[in-house]
Amino acid sequence: MKRNALRIVCNPISNNISYYFKNEIGEWCTLSDSSPLSRSSYKEASLEEKGSEIVKKIDEVYNRKDKGLDIIFEGEEKDYKLFEGYVKSLLSERNVTCVLGATKIIVAGKLGSGKTVLIEAMENLQKTKYKKEEFEEYYKYSDENNTEWYEIKGIDFGKENIANAHKTICRLVEKTSGMIVYCINSSTSRMEESEKAFIQDLIFSFPALAGMIVVTQCNDKKKISSFVDEIEKIANGIKVVPVLAQEFETDIENNGKMVVLKPFGLDKLASYIFEGK
Repeated sequence: MKRNALRIVCNPISNNISYYFKNEIGEWCTLSDSSPLSRSSYKEASLEEKGSEIVKKIDEVYNRKDKGLDIIFEGEEKDYKLFEGYVKSLLSERNVTCVLGATKIIVAGKLGSGKTVLIEAMENLQKTKYKKEEFEEYYKYSDENNTEWYEIKGIDFGKENIANAHKTICRLVEKTSGMIVYCINSSTSRMEESEKAFIQDLIFSFPALAGMIVVTQCNDKKKISSFVDEIEKIANGIKVVPVLAQEFETDIENNGKMVVLKPFGLDKLASYIFEGK
């Protein structure tokens, strides 16, 4: 008898809670609007206030007839301990397991595409400190929220380099239930055919893993609009998010001061990574 599986992901920035259900072909899907857990009272509530009610609702909806349910909780360990306590006290006689997991994000892109700056900006947004580890083919960043970023070292678009990058991503995907973020620097204004082919290959190769394209260094709105349109044509429905990760001083003067553009797009990026929207 096949067991159901549910992921609970805590957004460390908005503090919202999101729920994902594993479908018949092994894909993690956001819950439909008809699911009781899609209500704001369960997504925007604190575990202290609603934890017991959430656990009861999960068992009622996703463990009918006690066929078995495996829950992966992605968030801070203290929140996991709280949630696990509710599971143990309320569902001790039920066929339910609960483990602590990590939200894992693979970040890829050409040299100079803004991968590191993007990750550092998310670190600042979360008001946390990432632990950075270097491996041969990637950097790993992790924090107390059990968020893990895997930055693939800059891809140089030669045939051998593309093959190596693809192998690295394949190995990471085997142990990842999160998403792939592909970065493109907007200052390039265009994509090489080899880069387009690489992105399309990622989309085709990992259909069960959520993906998004982040257009970095978006400091010129006129150029960005047409560039994003070009990317969306080859993205095959993959979400495309323009981002400015750091303040940018323009060459426009206003009242004797240079106009500075404020960072934007990071909240939208976090919402898609942690909440699937």
